[in-house]
Amino acid sequence: MHELRQPFFEDEDRRRLSRLVIQSRYMKWNWDYHIPDDWRPTTDGEWEWFLVRKINYGDYEGLDRIILKKYFPKIKKRLDPGKVAMFTYFLHHETNQ
Repeated sequence: MHELRQPFFEDEDRRRLSRLVIQSRYMKWNWDYHIPDDWRPTTDGEWEWFLVRKINYGDYEGLDRIILKKYFPKIKKRLDPGKVAMFTYFLHHETNQ
């Protein structure tokens, strides 16, 4: 007969995990730096930081294909692997828009 195994998570662990998932789902839009709305990166380091932050937070609005193509090889190791795949496809396939 098969023995009964303990569940991987105890009830308290499940509650903590569900709170963490909910927090991460809603907190991803909160930047931990407050920058002015009219701020624009000027140096290579600022561009890399800015692009990594925007992409990892899922904020794709206003991303320029030319700038992204320039910095993508430098920043892709700091991005989520799924987003690397998505942007690799995006940058290598021209759109007709």
